[in-house]
Amino acid sequence: MDTTTQPTDIMRPMLDPITESIGRETAQLFANLQPTTAMIARLEVLGDKCNEGELTPKERAEYEMYVQVGDLFAILNAKAKQALVDGV
Repeated sequence: MDTTTQPTDIMRPMLDPITESIGRETAQLFANLQPTTAMIARLEVLGDKCNEGELTPKERAEYEMYVQVGDLFAILNAKAKQALVDGV
């Protein structure tokens, strides 16, 4: 059994107070968050290089940051959508 703590395990409870206190307008904003075209393109380049085992240490750090930021926004997005369903 894998008991490794993931970034999302840490972020999720820390974000609860924020997402529990947002209004409808802010929930809608979070629910509609999308990465920019440039961000998607960069992530694709880094992902391809990672799959080929060609990332430099600096690129690996950048790729990992994209993943962590993506996790953060995925949590905010999901919590906002749930808040909208619950009727904030």
